[in-house]
Amino acid sequence: MTRQAKELPLLIYDEECNMCRRIKEAIAHFDIDNVFHFRSLQDKELYKIFPQITPEDCQEEVHFIDEHGVVYKGSDVLPELMKRLPIISKIAWMFDNNAGKKALSLFYQEVQKRRFKKENGCKKCPKI
Repeated sequence: MTRQAKELPLLIYDEECNMCRRIKEAIAHFDIDNVFHFRSLQDKELYKIFPQITPEDCQEEVHFIDEHGVVYKGSDVLPELMKRLPIISKIAWMFDNNAGKKALSLFYQEVQKRRFKKENGCKKCPKI
């Protein structure tokens, strides 16, 4: 098994963002089967292990790499997480249509807006 495979599935999050850390902790809490691995986007080693991603892209939006090495970005991450969290997977089917995908996309956009606010505790985020 390669080093890359040992860390999959992998959620890449912003360690310097208070909200991102809280979301990561919530996902870890609900990950009762310990399916997920987590890495901070600030971890320089991450980009050596996973050359298919860049620090710049990861800074812009959340990234998830599944068990097969497929990279998901932004709102496309949400359904992938939902499928893998036992407590949520039972209702994940409700979002597997256009209306559900739109709802998840709107939710992600709102979270993303809040992420890039200094009030959220991110020292380098611009004030919006």
